Amino acid sequence: MGRVQKNKKNAVLIIDSDLAGAEKIKSLIVEGDYRRIYSVGTPKKAQKIMAEIKIDVVLLSLRPPYHDPGALITTLHQNKSDPIPPVIVILESFEEEVIAAALKVGAVDFLTFPVDSRELLKRVGVQVRMLSSDSDLIPKRSPDRLLTRLLGGLYPRPSASELLDDRYEKLARLGLGSFGEVWKVKDIKKAPPMIYVAKIPLSKKLNAKIEKEAQILDRLDDHEGVPKVREVIGVENRKVLIQEFVSGKTLDEMIEREFEAKEVESVVIQLTNIVAYAHDLGIIHRDIKPSNVMVEPDGSLKLLDFGAALYVAGTDYGKKPETFGRMGAWSRYVRSLYRHVSVLSRG
Repeated sequence: MGRVQKNKKNAVLIIDSDLAGAEKIKSLIVEGDYRRIYSVGTPKKAQKIMAEIKIDVVLLSLRPPYHDPGALITTLHQNKSDPIPPVIVILESFEEEVIAAALKVGAVDFLTFPVDSRELLKRVGVQVRMLSSDSDLIPKRSPDRLLTRLLGGLYPRPSASELLDDRYEKLARLGLGSFGEVWKVKDIKKAPPMIYVAKIPLSKKLNAKIEKEAQILDRLDDHEGVPKVREVIGVENRKVLIQEFVSGKTLDEMIEREFEAKEVESVVIQLTNIVAYAHDLGIIHRDIKPSNVMVEPDGSLKLLDFGAALYVAGTDYGKKPETFGRMGAWSRYVRSLYRHVSVLSRG
């Protein structure tokens, strides 16, 4: 049966084994003028709803004994060619492993009980706006600039609790993963304000990882192909990395269009140069992929996310590696990248 949309109101589906709990969540959503709200007790029943009605956002309550988000979210799929709507998981308490597992299988966000109605409506609203590709108010291009114009005067200035270290105002979330969140932020104490990126871990258990990444980026500071570190700050016992904001598109986004031969050559040469420089300093990135490569408007490249990087110089791993002695795996990646982009460039 084909899906039908009964009216122009966005539809929210609540999955909660506790029906009383589902009603509480429903009451919070109603405050945001979401009138098409459906609640079920199991993912199987959710399947039936989604087969008949276009659902915009799913709120999945992970109450005991449902602690396997992978199985739950997988059950929501009708088939692999029919992607499910954005899933926001809600837990009774913060559990790092459960949240990480949910994000790995496709959840887009998470909250914990008791749920704050304003925060819930913000999270749902963001997902609805991201899906609104046919809206006259939100065209596909320049969404950040347009949303700034549309929403700029509607919300009060953030309180100190909404700022990072009473200094960095969150502007837009750039990424969400098992490690934590990445935000575009504004330094409100600068005149004029400066834009940066904040990498926020899920818990203080990852503080050492943040500090290690900051140290690695510091060692690479002289290369233009690596983002600059501003500082590491403390927020609620967690270390937050503040670094340079890089404008442009990821290589993952760029290869959606045709590439010219010169562009392919530029990508390969620049990436090889960055990696060779890092290897000369004993730093192995270990997570090079198109989504971690930013292409700036002038064609310059920056290699992002050194969170998985390994620093081997001066350690028990042995002496500093020679540049080309450590290029074996990278050279295979370059050849694969070159073939991939070349095929795309030929259409």
